[in-house]
Amino acid sequence: MTNFLIDGKKHVKYTGSSDYVRIPDGIEFIGSNAFRFNKHLKSVYIPDSVTFIDDRAFSSCTGLENIRFSENLKAMGKHVFSGCAALETVSIPGRLRSINFCSFKGCGSLKNVIFHEGTERISLSAFSRCVSLREIVLPKSIRSIRQFAFLRCTALRKVIFQSVNECSIDVNSFYKTHHSIRFLWPETAPHREERAEGFRINKDGVLEKYYGSKADVRIPDCVKVIGAGAFRYNRVTEIIRVPESVKVIESGAMSYMDKLREVSLCGIRVLERYCFRGSDKLEHVIFPDCLEVIGEDCFAYCNSLEEIDLGSTNAVFKGRIAPMSQGPKRFVFPRNLKAIPFDAFYYCYRLKDVYIPSSVTEIGQYAFEGCKSLTSIVIPENVEVLNLNTFKSCDGLRTILLKSRNTRIVGEADKFFKACICYADEL
Repeated sequence: MTNFLIDGKKHVKYTGSSDYVRIPDGIEFIGSNAFRFNKHLKSVYIPDSVTFIDDRAFSSCTGLENIRFSENLKAMGKHVFSGCAALETVSIPGRLRSINFCSFKGCGSLKNVIFHEGTERISLSAFSRCVSLREIVLPKSIRSIRQFAFLRCTALRKVIFQSVNECSIDVNSFYKTHHSIRFLWPETAPHREERAEGFRINKDGVLEKYYGSKADVRIPDCVKVIGAGAFRYNRVTEIIRVPESVKVIESGAMSYMDKLREVSLCGIRVLERYCFRGSDKLEHVIFPDCLEVIGEDCFAYCNSLEEIDLGSTNAVFKGRIAPMSQGPKRFVFPRNLKAIPFDAFYYCYRLKDVYIPSSVTEIGQYAFEGCKSLTSIVIPENVEVLNLNTFKSCDGLRTILLKSRNTRIVGEADKFFKACICYADEL
């Protein structure tokens, strides 16, 4: 007991150099950093009296090979066993409902994780960089796997679920695992085959989340709706192929994706707001003729998308189109469009080729504000009012051609306005 610093029922610090340590019976609490950086420790026995282990208690014990856990352990802090490079097997007691942040991060020799019934949640980065882990079997009690839980577990090929119950799996939970990873579910699980590929689909055909790790993803034909945020923050997928069965892509479904380059939309009728917002590697989107509605800020901050061609569609816009997007150079409006919304292309610096169809009757204020590459534009004959603030801060604009003398010009131009306003019948 001379090497144990104890305060009541709390083990504060171990000061010895033994390779085997048995925590004294009656201890209920192992304090933060109690064994941290201990290079001698190879095996530890944690008695059943222990219910809590605090932050980094065993962190960076690089020689630790074996842990006997308390059967009554109910909670652990953060980074408790992170950096225990020699640890090969852990058996998680069932009363430990949540495996906390970075609990086993960087345990590079960890090959076997035995879960017992009762564990419900695997938290952020809990097993990240466990590069020897090849297979995990999750208990029926598991309900949540958080983002980056198995980050860079590069050997992980198989995840086995023992229950058909819904488990919430975040995008990027298995980021940078083995490229052929499979998710195996009981035979009675709905959409079992699709789940195996990383698709969580509900009974109504809504793709709620993609938690797989493929670069080229084809949405299953059973999907009718791609749910809000289904791919949001995905860091792996580069191509998404959407089948004709999908009619709606909900809010932010493919937003802020790090590597998304191409999206093929076959039967989509509705793109809700923020659909591709912030996916700044997106280069190409194929739009179907049947597209009807495009939500606000759908293409905001899409800095690699040079051309948006909606000319074959009859879509209407429900708000701004591509504000603050440094990608678009050319934009083709839907063929029967009536109105261009307020702030539609706010500070799209590179936009220079815009054709406004004759069907347009209204152009919203500040629609082209800050479009510094725009040099000329033609205003169709059905536009009744043109407010000069539509072209605020358009430094490069030199010509505005009005097709009709019935178009009223209102508002005041700013100090950067240098465009010549002329009429088609003068040319």
